[in-house]
Amino acid sequence: MRLVAIIAFQMYAVAASAQQPDDALASSVDRMVAKSLTDPLSAIDYRVSRPLECKLALVELDFQSGDCVCYSVNAKNGFGGYTGSKTFAAQFEHVGRDLRLMPPIQISDLRAIAACEAANLSPRPAENISRRVSR
Repeated sequence: MRLVAIIAFQMYAVAASAQQPDDALASSVDRMVAKSLTDPLSAIDYRVSRPLECKLALVELDFQSGDCVCYSVNAKNGFGGYTGSKTFAAQFEHVGRDLRLMPPIQISDLRAIAACEAANLSPRPAENISRRVSR
């Protein structure tokens, strides 16, 4: 029984590590989020997903093809109050060796949010956003 539990845990650990967002993609998302927030230094509860099909994340817009990445973040608005965690999806493409992210779209459809959650919308240090702020 103990051997089964150890094997199951190892399989879960391998699967979970495969579900993390690619570093280049996550770094691109960090930069995009830093540019889009009114107060990027206030970001909390920051999460980024692994890539998923856009037609799953952007069901409201009927995307038919392409890859997207979801992220969710809570940050202060122009009045200094936290807005609550909001979920976004951005389509991306590889251009040569570079990664190009399209402008993010806030998603509110529950099916889309569930698709983002299923794509392992996992915690990422909010400091990654504040490091990208030009001073």
